[in-house]
Amino acid sequence: MTHIITYMVSLNLITGSILALDRFFNIIIPAIWNPTLTIITILITDIVSVPFMAFLSITTFAILIFRRKWYHSILLFFGMSGSVILELLTKFIVQRARPENNLIEVSNHSFFSGHAEVSLVFFTIIFLSFNNEIKNKIWKNIFMAFCILMPLLIGFSRLYLSVHWFSDIIAGYIIGIIWIIFLILILNKMGKRYNKKLEKIRINLERLL
Repeated sequence: MTHIITYMVSLNLITGSILALDRFFNIIIPAIWNPTLTIITILITDIVSVPFMAFLSITTFAILIFRRKWYHSILLFFGMSGSVILELLTKFIVQRARPENNLIEVSNHSFFSGHAEVSLVFFTIIFLSFNNEIKNKIWKNIFMAFCILMPLLIGFSRLYLSVHWFSDIIAGYIIGIIWIIFLILILNKMGKRYNKKLEKIRINLERLL
């Protein structure tokens, strides 16, 4: 019983802290609103709009297929489609209201930030797919910084526009990280099984010959 009470008190304290952070950022962010920054953040947030993200994903998928990067093409397909399904399902279940002082109109629910999740998944896969092809150390570092910076900028744009609470964005990043790690583990495990089957086939063929 003591453990249950301790757990409930801890959960209440954590929840209270998260809500306090949400309110803090929602109050403080309007202090930096200005027309120029608003235009910039809208342009940044539109990178993860459905039409543009679909275009980027399909184009990247085609490039990966053309270069015979089968592993990364599968990772991209399931990474992007799965992240969208996770977002829609979670929003349907949680149905958290968005901040009321938003700068742009949005129709669906707030938790969690699909922009944060999808951008993290996409740019992580982009990094994993093409990083080894860049030989120059300076360009490699620039590419890595770009892939890290883009999801952060997109998350900030959602916070700046007050279309998400701070915890929505953090949750989006966390879920995106968990999803991409889960996919990599599954694909690696399947790849090992596939390689073992190919090896058995090769051995059997050698015996027959």
